[in-house]
Amino acid sequence: MPAGRLITATNQYDDGIRCLFAMLASLKTSNPRQRITVYLYNADSALPAQLESINDQALIVPMQTNYDGQTPRDYMSSVRASLLQREFCESRNNPVAWIDTDVLFRGPLFEFWELLSYPDTIAVTHRPGQRDRAKFASGFCGFSPGAATDHLLAEWHQRTREPYWFCDQLELYRSFLDSIQFGMQLQPLPERIHDIFSWNADSAIWHRRGMHAENPKWIMQMIPHLKNANSAILGIDDQVDFQEGSKAE
Repeated sequence: MPAGRLITATNQYDDGIRCLFAMLASLKTSNPRQRITVYLYNADSALPAQLESINDQALIVPMQTNYDGQTPRDYMSSVRASLLQREFCESRNNPVAWIDTDVLFRGPLFEFWELLSYPDTIAVTHRPGQRDRAKFASGFCGFSPGAATDHLLAEWHQRTREPYWFCDQLELYRSFLDSIQFGMQLQPLPERIHDIFSWNADSAIWHRRGMHAENPKWIMQMIPHLKNANSAILGIDDQVDFQEGSKAE
């Protein structure tokens, strides 16, 4: 089965753009032909061309919003389902996957796309022992096309129109349960594909999550990708800003 398309979105709050630089660079290194669409909200007009210089498989789509009275973080949690629906309208026969920007790609994604070989399937990290809001790790989730998938995404979109903390995860899980009656199937992601907590050497994706933003292990893996990004974008090849007022060699 051909690889599907990844999609992501970010704006310039917190360290969203810095994470995006590192993510795109790591994707190009580990999966050089993997296509990705980046929805870039309220960003500087020069950024699309700069990002495409990092990864020539990236399609950058500038977006503007006033956040509809929401915080930027809540708003970004609420747009995932609608952006996935948009991608499926343009690519009906191939799977599509959402990916957060705070990840590093470290290996090929062939096994992930194989999990989406059958129609009406969601591939996501599933933690059945957790509370409902944490059962699905929605920061990386793939969908294969089909009527049940259409239903799931429509439900997820509707349920996240008024966002709240963890709405993306909880409402994805609830939308999946509602879609089982239409034939939706679950493919749980093993840690060797989506590694949130262990960051094993042979995992295809390391996912940072906010609590690990300053973890030295993460930063040391991020540095080479930021250096590559900065040398292409800013002409800086000897030091990288990680936090305001600090430099990392």
